[in-house]
Amino acid sequence: MPGATEVVALLESLRVRIRDLTTRAAALDRDSTTRSTRLRAQSEQARERLRADSAAQLEAAETAAHTERARADEIFQNRKARIGRAAQAARERKITQIEAEEARRTVEVQHGLLAADQTRDAETAAANKAYEDFTALLAQEQLALEQTSQRARSTFGGYRSLTWLFTQSVDTKLELAGDENQSLEKLRTRLAAAERELARARALVLPTFFRFIRIWILLPVIFVMLMMAWPALIESHKVSESVNAWAVFASMAAVCLVAFFVSRRLATPAARAAAAALDEARTLHDACAARAQATRAAEIERAHAACTATTQELNATWKQIQ
Repeated sequence: MPGATEVVALLESLRVRIRDLTTRAAALDRDSTTRSTRLRAQSEQARERLRADSAAQLEAAETAAHTERARADEIFQNRKARIGRAAQAARERKITQIEAEEARRTVEVQHGLLAADQTRDAETAAANKAYEDFTALLAQEQLALEQTSQRARSTFGGYRSLTWLFTQSVDTKLELAGDENQSLEKLRTRLAAAERELARARALVLPTFFRFIRIWILLPVIFVMLMMAWPALIESHKVSESVNAWAVFASMAAVCLVAFFVSRRLATPAARAAAAALDEARTLHDACAARAQATRAAEIERAHAACTATTQELNATWKQIQ
Protein backbone atom coordinates (compact mmCIF):
# COMPACT_ATOMS: atom_id res chain seq x y z
CA MET A 1 0.00 0.00 0.00
CA PRO A 2 1.26 3.43 -0.77
CA GLY A 3 2.43 5.63 2.01
CA ALA A 4 1.05 8.78 3.40
CA THR A 5 3.54 10.74 1.48
CA GLU A 6 2.39 9.36 -1.77
CA VAL A 7 -1.20 9.98 -0.72
CA VAL A 8 -0.43 13.53 0.17
CA ALA A 9 1.44 13.91 -3.03
CA LEU A 10 -1.46 12.46 -4.90
CA LEU A 11 -3.87 14.74 -3.09
CA GLU A 12 -1.64 17.70 -3.76
CA SER A 13 -1.43 16.69 -7.35
CA LEU A 14 -5.21 16.28 -7.38
CA ARG A 15 -5.69 19.65 -5.69
CA VAL A 16 -3.38 21.26 -8.24
CA ARG A 17 -5.24 19.66 -11.09
CA ILE A 18 -8.56 20.68 -9.59
CA ARG A 19 -7.28 24.26 -9.19
CA ASP A 20 -6.02 24.15 -12.75
CA LEU A 21 -9.31 22.82 -13.88
CA THR A 22 -11.12 25.49 -11.81
CA THR A 23 -8.81 28.12 -13.21
CA ARG A 24 -9.35 26.82 -16.71
CA ALA A 25 -13.06 26.62 -16.09
CA ALA A 26 -13.07 30.19 -14.81
CA ALA A 27 -10.93 31.24 -17.74
CA LEU A 28 -13.19 29.37 -20.12
CA ASP A 29 -16.17 30.89 -18.40
CA ARG A 30 -14.64 34.35 -18.68
CA ASP A 31 -13.67 33.67 -22.27
CA SER A 32 -17.14 32.35 -22.94
CA THR A 33 -18.66 35.43 -21.28
CA THR A 34 -16.33 37.67 -23.24
CA ARG A 35 -17.12 35.91 -26.46
CA SER A 36 -20.80 35.91 -25.62
CA THR A 37 -20.66 39.62 -24.86
CA ARG A 38 -18.69 40.25 -28.01
CA LEU A 39 -21.04 38.11 -30.06
CA ARG A 40 -24.03 39.85 -28.46
CA ALA A 41 -22.46 43.19 -29.25
CA GLN A 42 -21.73 42.04 -32.79
CA SER A 43 -25.24 40.70 -33.05
CA GLU A 44 -26.64 43.98 -31.82
CA GLN A 45 -24.39 45.84 -34.24
CA ALA A 46 -25.47 43.50 -37.02
CA ARG A 47 -29.13 44.00 -36.09
CA GLU A 48 -28.60 47.75 -35.94
CA ARG A 49 -26.84 47.68 -39.29
CA LEU A 50 -29.58 45.42 -40.67
CA ARG A 51 -32.25 47.67 -39.17
CA ALA A 52 -30.49 50.73 -40.54
CA ASP A 53 -30.02 49.04 -43.92
CA SER A 54 -33.66 47.88 -43.90
CA ALA A 55 -34.83 51.34 -42.96
CA ALA A 56 -32.63 52.85 -45.66
CA GLN A 57 -33.82 50.26 -48.20
CA LEU A 58 -37.41 50.76 -47.11
CA GLU A 59 -37.02 54.51 -47.37
CA ALA A 60 -35.31 54.11 -50.72
CA ALA A 61 -38.06 51.73 -51.84
CA GLU A 62 -40.71 54.12 -50.57
CA THR A 63 -38.92 57.00 -52.27
CA ALA A 64 -38.62 54.96 -55.48
CA ALA A 65 -42.24 53.87 -55.20
CA HIS A 66 -43.33 57.44 -54.54
CA THR A 67 -41.19 58.62 -57.45
CA GLU A 68 -42.57 55.87 -59.68
CA ARG A 69 -46.09 56.60 -58.50
CA ALA A 70 -45.56 60.30 -59.15
CA ARG A 71 -44.09 59.52 -62.56
CA ALA A 72 -46.93 57.11 -63.33
CA ASP A 73 -49.44 59.67 -62.09
CA GLU A 74 -47.76 62.31 -64.23
CA ILE A 75 -47.83 59.96 -67.22
CA PHE A 76 -51.47 59.17 -66.47
CA GLN A 77 -52.35 62.84 -66.13
CA ASN A 78 -50.43 63.68 -69.30
CA ARG A 79 -52.11 60.79 -71.11
CA LYS A 80 -55.48 61.82 -69.68
CA ALA A 81 -54.86 65.39 -70.77
CA ARG A 82 -53.81 64.24 -74.25
CA ILE A 83 -56.86 61.98 -74.48
CA GLY A 84 -59.04 64.83 -73.24
CA ARG A 85 -57.54 67.23 -75.75
CA ALA A 86 -57.85 64.64 -78.50
CA ALA A 87 -61.45 63.89 -77.49
CA GLN A 88 -62.24 67.61 -77.34
CA ALA A 89 -60.57 68.17 -80.69
CA ALA A 90 -62.43 65.18 -82.16
CA ARG A 91 -65.67 66.42 -80.62
CA GLU A 92 -65.07 69.90 -82.01
CA ARG A 93 -64.19 68.46 -85.42
CA LYS A 94 -67.31 66.29 -85.33
CA ILE A 95 -69.43 69.24 -84.24
CA THR A 96 -67.85 71.29 -87.03
CA GLN A 97 -68.53 68.50 -89.52
CA ILE A 98 -72.10 68.13 -88.25
CA GLU A 99 -72.65 71.88 -88.44
CA ALA A 100 -71.09 71.99 -91.92
CA GLU A 101 -73.18 69.01 -93.03
CA GLU A 102 -76.27 70.55 -91.46
CA ALA A 103 -75.54 73.85 -93.19
CA ARG A 104 -74.94 72.03 -96.47
CA ARG A 105 -78.13 69.99 -96.13
CA THR A 106 -80.01 73.13 -95.09
CA VAL A 107 -78.76 74.93 -98.18
CA GLU A 108 -79.66 71.90 -100.29
CA VAL A 109 -83.16 71.83 -98.77
CA GLN A 110 -83.59 75.57 -99.32
CA HIS A 111 -82.30 75.28 -102.88
CA GLY A 112 -84.56 72.27 -103.41
CA LEU A 113 -87.59 74.19 -102.13
CA LEU A 114 -86.68 77.16 -104.32
CA ALA A 115 -86.08 74.89 -107.31
CA ALA A 116 -89.41 73.13 -106.69
CA ASP A 117 -91.20 76.48 -106.61
CA GLN A 118 -89.36 77.65 -109.71
CA THR A 119 -90.11 74.39 -111.52
CA ARG A 120 -93.76 74.63 -110.55
CA ASP A 121 -93.94 78.25 -111.70
CA ALA A 122 -92.04 77.46 -114.91
CA GLU A 123 -94.26 74.48 -115.73
CA THR A 124 -97.37 76.48 -114.86
CA ALA A 125 -96.17 79.34 -117.06
CA ALA A 126 -95.33 76.85 -119.84
CA ALA A 127 -98.79 75.28 -119.54
CA ASN A 128 -100.40 78.73 -119.66
CA LYS A 129 -98.19 79.76 -122.61
CA ALA A 130 -98.99 76.54 -124.48
CA TYR A 131 -102.69 77.08 -123.76
CA GLU A 132 -102.52 80.69 -124.95
CA ASP A 133 -100.62 79.69 -128.11
CA PHE A 134 -103.05 76.90 -128.83
CA THR A 135 -105.99 79.20 -128.09
CA ALA A 136 -104.56 81.72 -130.56
CA LEU A 137 -104.26 78.99 -133.22
CA LEU A 138 -107.75 77.80 -132.40
CA ALA A 139 -109.05 81.37 -132.69
CA GLN A 140 -107.52 81.55 -136.17
CA GLU A 141 -109.17 78.27 -137.10
CA GLN A 142 -112.45 79.50 -135.60
CA LEU A 143 -112.20 82.61 -137.77
CA ALA A 144 -111.47 80.41 -140.77
CA LEU A 145 -114.44 78.22 -139.80
CA GLU A 146 -116.75 81.24 -139.59
CA GLN A 147 -115.48 82.60 -142.91
CA THR A 148 -115.92 79.21 -144.57
CA SER A 149 -119.43 78.92 -143.11
CA GLN A 150 -120.24 82.39 -144.41
CA ARG A 151 -118.89 81.51 -147.85
CA ALA A 152 -120.92 78.31 -147.79
CA ARG A 153 -124.11 80.17 -146.99
CA SER A 154 -123.23 82.67 -149.69
CA THR A 155 -122.39 79.96 -152.24
CA PHE A 156 -125.70 78.18 -151.69
CA GLY A 157 -127.62 81.38 -150.91
CA GLY A 158 -129.86 80.87 -153.91
CA TYR A 159 -131.29 77.72 -152.34
CA ARG A 160 -132.99 78.17 -149.00
CA SER A 161 -133.19 74.41 -148.41
CA LEU A 162 -129.41 74.07 -148.93
CA THR A 163 -128.65 77.11 -146.81
CA TRP A 164 -130.72 75.51 -144.05
CA LEU A 165 -128.23 72.60 -144.00
CA PHE A 166 -125.54 74.90 -142.59
CA THR A 167 -127.69 75.86 -139.61
CA GLN A 168 -128.44 72.29 -138.52
CA SER A 169 -126.25 69.67 -136.86
CA VAL A 170 -125.48 66.68 -139.01
CA ASP A 171 -125.39 63.25 -137.39
CA THR A 172 -121.85 62.13 -138.18
CA LYS A 173 -119.73 59.42 -136.54
CA LEU A 174 -116.67 61.50 -135.77
CA GLU A 175 -113.67 59.95 -134.03
CA LEU A 176 -112.52 62.28 -131.25
CA ALA A 177 -109.53 60.19 -130.14
CA GLY A 178 -106.17 61.89 -129.60
CA ASP A 179 -105.09 65.14 -128.00
CA GLU A 180 -106.00 68.70 -128.88
CA ASN A 181 -103.20 69.01 -131.48
CA GLN A 182 -104.47 65.97 -133.37
CA SER A 183 -108.01 67.33 -133.13
CA LEU A 184 -106.74 70.65 -134.50
CA GLU A 185 -105.19 68.86 -137.48
CA LYS A 186 -108.49 67.07 -138.07
CA LEU A 187 -110.26 70.44 -137.85
CA ARG A 188 -107.97 71.86 -140.53
CA THR A 189 -108.56 68.76 -142.65
CA ARG A 190 -112.33 69.17 -142.40
CA LEU A 191 -112.08 72.89 -143.28
CA ALA A 192 -110.00 72.00 -146.32
CA ALA A 193 -112.60 69.39 -147.31
CA ALA A 194 -115.37 71.99 -146.94
CA GLU A 195 -113.39 74.45 -149.09
CA ARG A 196 -112.98 71.79 -151.79
CA GLU A 197 -116.73 71.12 -151.81
CA LEU A 198 -117.46 74.84 -152.03
CA ALA A 199 -115.00 75.21 -154.91
CA ARG A 200 -116.71 72.28 -156.66
CA ALA A 201 -120.11 73.96 -156.17
CA ARG A 202 -118.85 77.33 -157.42
CA ALA A 203 -117.59 75.62 -160.56
CA LEU A 204 -121.22 74.86 -161.51
CA VAL A 205 -122.72 77.59 -163.72
CA LEU A 206 -126.37 77.46 -162.69
CA PRO A 207 -125.77 77.45 -158.92
CA THR A 208 -123.46 80.41 -159.40
CA PHE A 209 -126.12 82.16 -161.48
CA PHE A 210 -128.85 81.59 -158.90
CA ARG A 211 -126.38 82.60 -156.22
CA PHE A 212 -126.35 86.15 -157.56
CA ILE A 213 -129.87 86.27 -159.05
CA ARG A 214 -132.40 84.70 -156.73
CA ILE A 215 -135.36 82.90 -158.28
CA TRP A 216 -137.91 85.01 -156.42
CA ILE A 217 -136.26 88.13 -157.87
CA LEU A 218 -135.71 86.66 -161.33
CA LEU A 219 -139.35 85.77 -162.03
CA PRO A 220 -140.77 89.25 -161.22
CA VAL A 221 -137.97 90.85 -163.23
CA ILE A 222 -138.76 88.62 -166.21
CA PHE A 223 -142.45 89.38 -165.83
CA VAL A 224 -141.91 93.16 -165.64
CA MET A 225 -139.48 93.19 -168.56
CA LEU A 226 -141.78 90.99 -170.62
CA MET A 227 -144.78 93.19 -169.94
CA MET A 228 -142.77 96.31 -170.73
CA ALA A 229 -141.30 94.83 -173.93
CA TRP A 230 -144.45 93.05 -175.12
CA PRO A 231 -146.07 96.02 -176.97
CA ALA A 232 -142.80 96.78 -178.75
CA LEU A 233 -142.45 93.12 -179.74
CA ILE A 234 -145.98 93.13 -181.18
CA GLU A 235 -145.40 96.36 -183.11
CA SER A 236 -142.18 95.06 -184.57
CA HIS A 237 -144.03 91.88 -185.57
CA LYS A 238 -141.52 89.77 -183.69
CA VAL A 239 -144.39 88.26 -181.78
CA SER A 240 -147.80 87.45 -183.16
CA GLU A 241 -150.79 89.15 -181.60
CA SER A 242 -152.34 85.76 -181.07
CA VAL A 243 -149.56 84.81 -178.69
CA ASN A 244 -150.55 85.23 -175.09
CA ALA A 245 -148.02 87.16 -172.95
CA TRP A 246 -149.00 85.16 -169.93
CA ALA A 247 -148.27 81.93 -171.76
CA VAL A 248 -144.83 83.23 -172.70
CA PHE A 249 -144.20 84.29 -169.16
CA ALA A 250 -145.39 80.91 -167.90
CA SER A 251 -143.03 79.16 -170.32
CA MET A 252 -140.11 81.33 -169.29
CA ALA A 253 -140.96 80.83 -165.61
CA ALA A 254 -141.17 77.09 -166.16
CA VAL A 255 -137.74 77.10 -167.78
CA CYS A 256 -136.33 79.15 -164.91
CA LEU A 257 -137.89 76.85 -162.31
CA VAL A 258 -136.61 73.75 -164.07
CA ALA A 259 -133.15 75.29 -164.24
CA PHE A 260 -133.45 76.23 -160.57
CA PHE A 261 -134.41 72.77 -159.37
CA VAL A 262 -131.87 71.06 -161.62
CA SER A 263 -129.09 73.32 -160.37
CA ARG A 264 -130.20 72.75 -156.78
CA ARG A 265 -130.05 69.01 -157.35
CA LEU A 266 -126.58 69.36 -158.82
CA ALA A 267 -125.42 71.47 -155.89
CA THR A 268 -127.00 69.30 -153.16
CA PRO A 269 -124.18 66.69 -152.87
CA ALA A 270 -121.54 69.40 -152.51
CA ALA A 271 -123.75 71.28 -150.05
CA ARG A 272 -124.36 68.20 -147.92
CA ALA A 273 -120.66 67.29 -147.94
CA ALA A 274 -119.63 70.86 -147.07
CA ALA A 275 -122.28 71.05 -144.31
CA ALA A 276 -121.09 67.75 -142.84
CA ALA A 277 -117.44 68.89 -142.98
CA LEU A 278 -118.28 72.21 -141.32
CA ASP A 279 -120.37 70.51 -138.64
CA GLU A 280 -117.50 68.13 -137.91
CA ALA A 281 -115.16 71.13 -137.86
CA ARG A 282 -117.38 72.82 -135.26
CA THR A 283 -117.43 69.64 -133.17
CA LEU A 284 -113.65 69.38 -133.44
CA HIS A 285 -113.32 73.06 -132.53
CA ASP A 286 -115.32 72.53 -129.33
CA ALA A 287 -113.34 69.36 -128.58
CA CYS A 288 -110.06 71.23 -129.11
CA ALA A 289 -111.12 73.98 -126.71
CA ALA A 290 -112.25 71.49 -124.06
CA ARG A 291 -109.13 69.33 -124.40
CA ALA A 292 -106.81 72.34 -124.33
CA GLN A 293 -108.46 73.47 -121.10
CA ALA A 294 -108.24 69.95 -119.66
CA THR A 295 -104.59 69.61 -120.69
CA ARG A 296 -103.75 72.98 -119.13
CA ALA A 297 -105.54 72.06 -115.90
CA ALA A 298 -103.86 68.63 -115.82
CA GLU A 299 -100.39 70.12 -116.41
CA ILE A 300 -100.91 72.76 -113.72
CA GLU A 301 -102.26 70.15 -111.31
CA ARG A 302 -99.30 67.85 -112.07
CA ALA A 303 -96.83 70.70 -111.52
CA HIS A 304 -98.46 71.62 -108.20
CA ALA A 305 -98.63 67.96 -107.12
CA ALA A 306 -94.93 67.45 -107.96
CA CYS A 307 -94.05 70.65 -106.10
CA THR A 308 -96.11 69.56 -103.08
CA ALA A 309 -94.50 66.10 -103.02
CA THR A 310 -91.01 67.58 -103.32
CA THR A 311 -91.76 70.14 -100.61
CA GLN A 312 -93.06 67.45 -98.24
CA GLU A 313 -89.99 65.29 -98.90
CA LEU A 314 -87.62 68.22 -98.31
CA ASN A 315 -89.50 69.24 -95.15
CA ALA A 316 -89.16 65.67 -93.85
CA THR A 317 -85.44 65.82 -94.61
CA TRP A 318 -85.23 69.17 -92.81
CA LYS A 319 -86.92 67.67 -89.72
CA GLN A 320 -84.41 64.80 -89.76
CA ILE A 321 -81.55 67.31 -89.93
CA GLN A 322 -82.96 69.22 -86.97
